[in-house]
Amino acid sequence: MRKRKTEFRLLCRDTQGLSELEKMGGKIYKIDSINKHDLKNIMRNVFYTLVVPEHTDDFLNETKMVITEAKQAGVDYLAMYSISGIDAFSKLGEKGAKYPLLHGYQCLEQCVEDTFGQDKSCLFRTVLFHQLFYYFGPMIDDHKQIALPVQQKDKWGTICLQDTVDAVYKLSLDDSDRDTEATNAKKKNKFVFEFTARDNITGDTLAKDASEGLDTKISFKDISEEDYSHYLRDLRNDNRFKERPDSFRDDISYYMFPLGRYLNDHTIAFMVEHWRYIDRIGPVPITKDLGHAIKGQEDTIRDFFSRNKEQFRHIR
Repeated sequence: MRKRKTEFRLLCRDTQGLSELEKMGGKIYKIDSINKHDLKNIMRNVFYTLVVPEHTDDFLNETKMVITEAKQAGVDYLAMYSISGIDAFSKLGEKGAKYPLLHGYQCLEQCVEDTFGQDKSCLFRTVLFHQLFYYFGPMIDDHKQIALPVQQKDKWGTICLQDTVDAVYKLSLDDSDRDTEATNAKKKNKFVFEFTARDNITGDTLAKDASEGLDTKISFKDISEEDYSHYLRDLRNDNRFKERPDSFRDDISYYMFPLGRYLNDHTIAFMVEHWRYIDRIGPVPITKDLGHAIKGQEDTIRDFFSRNKEQFRHIR
C-alpha cells in the first residue's frame, strides 16, 4: 500500500529565515493577526497540530483561538509547548498576580485539556534552553561573567533546544512504520511530558561549566530584573545578533542561534517572570522524559558551552 505524503503547514507572522523549511517541503502561511477565518482554512484536513504559544500583547486569547479552531476544524490531535513547574502555580495564591504570563500558560493547559481531552492531546513542558546563553556572549567577552536575576544559591536547569525538537519529532512518529504522521494519541501518549535538565545547577555551577567549556575563567553575578531586561533590550540592534553566522551554516547549531529581533518586550518579560518563578518555587523535579524520548543522553549545559566554543568566539 502506497503511503500518503504528509504535508507540513507552518503558521507564522514573519517568513524571514524560513526558506530552508520551504525547501524541505514545509508550506508557509503568513498571517498578520490570528483570526478565525484564516485558521479555519489552514486547519482544513489537518490531523495533528503543534502549538507554540507566541509572546505577544494578546498571547492568551490568540493561542486559545488556535486551540478551539483546531477542534472546530476536526483536528484529531493537538500538542502544545508549555512551561515546566507550571503545575505548582496554583499554590501561589494571591502572589500568583506577579506572574501574569505564566498564569496564561496555566490557562492554556486547561484549555487544551478541556477542548481535546487527555487522550487526544499532550503538553510538552520545558525549562529554558541552553541557547539562551548565546545572548551572554558579549557579557562573557567584556566582563568574564554571566549575570542573571536569580540568587546564587537557587537551583534550576536548562536543556538543549535541539534535544527538545528531536524529542517532539520522535514522539510524533508512528512506531509501526516510522511514517511522519503523528500517532501519539494511539500508542505512547501521556498527557504531560516534562522535559527537564539531567541535573539542576546553581549560578556557581553555571560559571564553572561555562569556564571549562569555553576555556576561560567566568564568574556568576546576581543582578536585578531591571538590569537583566536592559541588557537584553540592548541586544536587539547588536550587529552580532542581526543574522546567524554564515561560517556555521553547515552545522545544526546554525539554526539554534538566537537573533536580536526575537527579544521583544513580551519575550523579555516572560524570561524575567520565569527567573522570578524559579526563585519562588525552587527547582522543578528532574525527570527522564527527555532522555527517554530521544533515546539517549540529553546535552548538559557544559556540553553546550564546549560544543559551541567557536560560535561564542564569533560573538566577540
